[in-house]
This record gives sequence, structure tokens and C-alpha cells, in this order.
Amino acid sequence: MSAHEQFAEDLALYALGSLAGAERQAVEQHLASCAACRRELEQLRGDAALLALSATGPAPPARSRERFVAALATEPHPRTVRRRRSFFELVPILAAVGVAAFAALAGLPRFDSSVVEHGIAILAGVTAWTTLYFVLNGDPLPQHPAFETASIDPLTAVGFDVHCTEADATRAQAEFWLRSLRELRLGSVAMAPVVAAFYTAVALKLFPYSVITLFLGFMTVLSLAMPVVLFFVGRRGAAIQARRFPDRRVVVGANGISVGMGEATEALAWSSFPRIWELDHTLALVLHPYVAILLPRAQVPPAARDLIMQAAARPRGRDPR
Repeated sequence: MSAHEQFAEDLALYALGSLAGAERQAVEQHLASCAACRRELEQLRGDAALLALSATGPAPPARSRERFVAALATEPHPRTVRRRRSFFELVPILAAVGVAAFAALAGLPRFDSSVVEHGIAILAGVTAWTTLYFVLNGDPLPQHPAFETASIDPLTAVGFDVHCTEADATRAQAEFWLRSLRELRLGSVAMAPVVAAFYTAVALKLFPYSVITLFLGFMTVLSLAMPVVLFFVGRRGAAIQARRFPDRRVVVGANGISVGMGEATEALAWSSFPRIWELDHTLALVLHPYVAILLPRAQVPPAARDLIMQAAARPRGRDPR
């Protein structure tokens, strides 16, 4: 292949701006002395401008096509990730089975006249509602035998003061409670009354108007009332704590966090927090589905927030509760 033919094939790449370095410089030097190549370059640039309006474009030189195919062959191709089936996809099916079991218990005649039918309904309902209880609770939190203490280096740590009013505290508690309910306790809050009600319905069939039936009915009412009571008790406790200790000193380090309220100071390692949530107005450092350190987002400096979110990104185990 002559030097002129080689430069002629590189003109297509040059017209598209795909040449760089020594190759581009060599083509430009050749163009300065070759009128034919200059005319061909102008034609190629015109073809490129019309390419967007045309279904077909100029056929590229053979060597240019080979270089393009070789570049494609070296490109990394993303692996196709097959989506795993989630247990949450079973929720409508389980709920339908549970409702059907309730309806069957209500519609069947006396237990002694339809033992098999009652047995099937009871087994289906117990299986469906109990499975829903665990599925809706989401991923369990890793369990630690005790909270781990942290040694914070004052030279690299970020310290700041926060002022927490009663309104701030109750709002933060409500945000944390709702997020915890949705991700960690939905099964125990939503399904506990349903499970208790189903067992009460079973007891009404087996032991009508007995002490067992009354006890299960009382547990149904209690399981309905307890989440509401705990919600308002938590808000009340947060307001009392904010009234007693409105100003708090927070020190955030690479290994953990220290929160001082009055004379009490906590220094906990990041491993003690299985979840760290960035809520609308609050940073929630979760210790337990019902307990968290709550910091107002607006008062957390960017440097401290970066350390907290780096801790949130660290992998954590998933031990069963």
C-alpha cells in the first residue's frame, strides 16, 4: 500500500475528528502537499454533514472499518443481571389466601359437621398470615450482643453543637417511627392484629364463648392499640428529652460518634448502627427498630455528614433477629 493510499483511508477518520497525536499530524502534513486529498476531505465532510438526514452514508474505507471493529471487540460488555424474584411479590397471593380462609371460617357450618373443611381453612389462614408477618418485616437488623464503644481521634474528628426544640424532637421521632415501621416493623404492626383476629375466629369455631376466645379477642384489641400508644409515647419521650437537654455536643469521627446530653455522653462505634437513614429533616442513626440517635440535618456540618454517610456505605452483616 502506497503512502498516498494510506493517507486516503485515514481521511474518513480525520473528517470525523477521530485521529489524534502523531497520526493526525501526519495526515495534516500530507494534506498540505496533496490537492487531491484536500478535495476528498471536503467531500467527506459534506457527506458527514448530510449523514443525519440520510438513511445511508458513504462507505468507510476497509482499513477504517477494521480498526472500528477491533475497537468494539476490546470494549467491556456489561453482564446481564437476572432480576431475583422478591418475596414481596407473594404478598397479594398470601393476602388473598388469608382473606379466603377468613371467609371460609365465617361461611362454614359448625365445626363438628365439617371438620376437613375447617382444617383446610385453618391451615391456609395460619400459613398465609404468619408468612405475611415475616415477609412484611423486611430485612432483619444485624444483632449485636452489646453496643460497641468507639475511640474517636479529636484531631481528625468533626465536633459541632446542635439545638433541639420540642417541635424538632417530635418531628424527628415521627419521621424515624414511620421509616422504621415501613422497612423494619410493617409485619409486626400490620399483621399482628390480623393474626390475632384470625386465631380469635378459629377459637370461636372450636371453643365458642370460652376464656380462650375472650383472651384472643383481648389480644386482638391490644395489638391494634399498642402501635398507636408507642407512637405517642415515643413522641412524648423525645419532647421531654429535648426540654431537659436542648443543647447537645456531637463529635463525629472515622470510627464512631459521641453525643453529649447534660452529663451523659455516648461514644458508639459505627458498627453499632445497622442502619443510617437520611430523612427529610433528620439524620437517623438506627440502633434498634424503636431506638435511634436523631440529628437535625440542617445543623450537621458537611464534613460531619460526609463521615456519617461514609459509615452508612460500609457493608454490614445480616444476622437473623
